[in-house]
Formats: sequence, structure tokens, C-alpha cells
Amino acid sequence: MNLLSPTLWLVLVLSHGALFGAGYFNGVSDGVKSERVTWQEKEVARIESEQVAMLAAAADSSRIAKLNAENNRKAINENQAEKQAIRTAYERVTHVMRIDAAACNSVAAAGQAGGASGVDAASAGTIALPDKIADDLWYLARDADEVNATARGLQEWIKLNGMTGNQ
Repeated sequence: MNLLSPTLWLVLVLSHGALFGAGYFNGVSDGVKSERVTWQEKEVARIESEQVAMLAAAADSSRIAKLNAENNRKAINENQAEKQAIRTAYERVTHVMRIDAAACNSVAAAGQAGGASGVDAASAGTIALPDKIADDLWYLARDADEVNATARGLQEWIKLNGMTGNQ
């Protein structure tokens, strides 16, 4: 075999090309494998950190839910107690509501005389309201106080749950 033989050079070029190609392919595939392993390690670390964060968020959410339930129970109980106190205070036994006779028109005033008796001396110049009107006024006053109690209860609930903006 001659050194100038094209067959020899063709065999040498092909064998070296095959060796280089095999080495290059192994190197590339090893690089790809190495990069994939690095990426998978990072992905596993990311998933683990997400799981830890999810568990922490779930625990925090559970704590907040328990605190809110406790605050709600406290606000509701205080509001119900306040409303019960209002209802108790408005339970009327027997008393008559009176209005100044000058405030009544002539038709309403003509039906009743002014209270000028000895017992009623303090209410002279007044007229007793009919029981239905007195009851209605009494219930309206009670309802207004209950609405105020509800508003105070809602304000307290807002404060208990930290929604005041002063945090």
C-alpha cells in the first residue's frame, strides 16, 4: 500500500471521522445528560420548596380561619347580649306616653281633655297618646336602638378582624 493511494486516505479519513463523530456524539449526549440531571435537581428543589410553602400557607390559613371564627363568635355573642339588654330595657309595664296639647291639632285635641287632676298635675297641658300609637313609637325607639347596637357590633367585628386600615 502506497502512501499516496486514495484508498488509504479514504479509509483514514473515514475512520477518523467515525471516531470523531462517536466522540462528539458521546460528548454531546453526556452534556445533555448532565444538563438534564442539573435541571431535574433544580426542579425537585423547586417542587419541594413549593410544597413547604403550600403547607405553611395552609397552616396559616387554618390559624386565621380559627381566629376569625373565634372573633365572629365573640362579636355575635356580645351583640346578642346588647340587643337582649335593649329588649329588656324596653319592656314596658304600664305607662302612658303623653304629648303637649299644643302639638295636637284641634280634631285630636277635642277628643280628650288636658290632664289637670291632682295626680296628673305634672302632665297638665298634655294629652295621652292612644295605646296603639304609644306602642308603635315604643317599638320604633327599640328598633332604632337595636339598629344602633347592630352597627356597633359590626364596627367591633371590623376591629376584631383587623380591617381598620391602621395596621
